[in-house]
Amino acid sequence: MHLDELVSFVRARGAGVVSTIGPSGAPQAAYLSIAATDRGELVFDAKPDSRKVANLRRDGRVAVVVGGSDGTTLQAEGVADLPSGEALERCTRAYLEAFPEFGGSIESGAVVVVRVALDWARHGDFRGDPPTVREVEPGELRAAAPTAQLAPTPPAARVRQLRLVASVPEGEDFEATLAFYRDVLGMPVQEAYEAEGDARVVILDAGRATLELSNAAQVRFIDRVEAEGRPSAPIRVALEVDDADASTAAAVEGGAALVAEVRETPWRSRNSRLEGPAGLQLTLFQELGTEG
Repeated sequence: MHLDELVSFVRARGAGVVSTIGPSGAPQAAYLSIAATDRGELVFDAKPDSRKVANLRRDGRVAVVVGGSDGTTLQAEGVADLPSGEALERCTRAYLEAFPEFGGSIESGAVVVVRVALDWARHGDFRGDPPTVREVEPGELRAAAPTAQLAPTPPAARVRQLRLVASVPEGEDFEATLAFYRDVLGMPVQEAYEAEGDARVVILDAGRATLELSNAAQVRFIDRVEAEGRPSAPIRVALEVDDADASTAAAVEGGAALVAEVRETPWRSRNSRLEGPAGLQLTLFQELGTEG
């Protein structure tokens, strides 16, 4: 399939499913009006406070499916952004040519224009026997893509896992500490080892790991919002949970010291702060998501 055929296919259908990556790493999908520029960029609109835009600001990777009802489909993957300058003019022009009724919403700022630069696309025609499946030539996609907006190629030394190593102090009950993180907070054992001299290590599965870097002003802001100004430790462990209230109550019952009660933050999460075993300062947070 050539790029011009992709553009014609999208313009003839005018709608599809766009899947973004939610805060937990799970996909979140929406059926949207979709246009295409002459360069093969896909374009849709979204409310500025929608979960789609929040997801894309955090991780621009998307998957798109167009068509299907007539036995033909286009599957595509790429990186989305909120274009500016000449790119915004180009994408807005293509979108309004397809959907002029949305001009007022774009002009008023009620919606923003989102662009998807494709790095893979495949067309399937399942009406015949056998069906035909064709991928767009990678060279055409690379030539069309706004490379400055795409995610950089991962370096050779890319980090594969973030592991927090906590030393249980001499004299502190190792079993009780293990039980708190394994049983109370629900982190299953992934690996466990013993060595001479009663040496023990247990590695717990804490789900998806991220590294958050904050400057001093941001730390003070978070401390005001989350803990009524109580200063946080240089290293604070933030754990996402399904129910902040229930998890906080269970943590306190399990031996953690409550620093600050659960409260809703301006960034749409419910957070509490605790002092946990092994000297770890904890934030338990529940993502509420964005409206829309």
